[in-house]
Amino acid sequence: MGTPGLVLGRHLDVLAWNPLAETLLGDPADRPPAERNMVAVLFRDPEARRLCQGWETMARQYVAMLHAAVADDPGRSTEHAGR
Repeated sequence: MGTPGLVLGRHLDVLAWNPLAETLLGDPADRPPAERNMVAVLFRDPEARRLCQGWETMARQYVAMLHAAVADDPGRSTEHAGR
């Protein structure tokens, strides 16, 4: 049996995924590239709360990771402001 896998960028953009991750989470290719971000999915996709066990904990962790990434590279954060 395989393991679901996602490759996330510094700002939690979904860059790559394997078939098992696609089966569990849906096909990221169904979303426009600008919407392939785990924080956006957690907060904008109504199914995320239902499908994600421990949603609140995961949401807090992802927001903390995003804050840390932006703190390291504040100029980059303006590129994501339109999301």
